[in-house]
Order: sequence, then C-alpha cells, then structure tokens
Amino acid sequence: MTPDLSDLSFETPRVKARLLCEDDLDLYLALYTDPEVMRYIGPVMGRKEASAQFRKALALNRQETSRVQYWAAYATEDAVVSPLGLLSAIRSEPSRSPVEIGIMLLGRMQRSGLGRLLLAGLIDAIFDDAHFGVDVVTARHLSQNAAARALFSCVGFSISAGEDSRIEMRMLTSQQWRRHAVSP
Repeated sequence: MTPDLSDLSFETPRVKARLLCEDDLDLYLALYTDPEVMRYIGPVMGRKEASAQFRKALALNRQETSRVQYWAAYATEDAVVSPLGLLSAIRSEPSRSPVEIGIMLLGRMQRSGLGRLLLAGLIDAIFDDAHFGVDVVTARHLSQNAAARALFSCVGFSISAGEDSRIEMRMLTSQQWRRHAVSP
C-alpha cells in the first residue's frame, strides 16, 4: 500500500498547508485562470475547465491509494489568514521512490519569501516522516522561469540531468536538505 501523502499537512508561524478541500475552489480558480500565474505552467483555463480540474484534484485527495496529493497554502501573518497558493506531491512508485513536488503562488504572493517557507515546510514534512521512506525530492520547471530557478536553488535543490533542454530538473536528497537546513 502506498503511504498516505495527505498526512503531510503542516503549519509554521507564517504559513500553513492543509489538504485541498471544497472551501478552496476560489483559490484554485484564482490560480488556474490567471495568465500571469500560468505563464510558465500551462494554458490558462476558463472557470468551467478549472472547476472540473478542481473536482479531479479533490477526488485524488480522497483516494486511499492515490500517489498524487494537493494542499492549499495560506499565509498566517498577524493573525490574518490569506490565500497563498497550492502545493502538490506526486509519488511515481509505491515505496522508497522520489517524490516530485510542485508549487503555485498567487501573483500578489510571488516574491514575498513565503514560497520558500512553504517549500521548506513541505520538504521537512516529507523527509521527517520515516514511514514514507523518501530520500529524494524532485521538482521541474521551465528553463526560462527564473523565479522558480531561484526559489528551488535557495532551498538547496541542485540541477539534475534532463532530457528536454526546455525543462530544468531539480533534485534534493535528505542529506543535502539536512546540511542546507543547518547551514548559516
């Protein structure tokens, strides 16, 4: 049986992430219908298409054996909870395999430093949960997405070999993360 990725919800003093639920439709629509957010991700969706994709994401989150999970992320500064974006994790194999993570932030939340906190929280949760047995986290983004390159680099990801020059593959081992997390 595939370990349940949904247990990876987390909260820090400035951000929190919890499993995507019905209450997150507006956040989902705001992301997938925004041309600026979708610029490096894929085609902008209409509200109807994005709503259908949201329902699929909810269904995946409910499946006990799903290898894909989605979390809604919120900023929690000054006792105010503000929508921030979405996180995802995809496990290609049932055990000991790398987990590929993804992040989407609302345009107004990009370059706020909160994306770094979200990634750090998710990476901590993945590597700290022993029953997942994950030693490698991966990510990918379009080569021209300088913001994604900077974000993944600042939390310790290194570039790994990729077959497509338009896409940068990133990799972070648990050992690299632990060294990065304690370095000044």
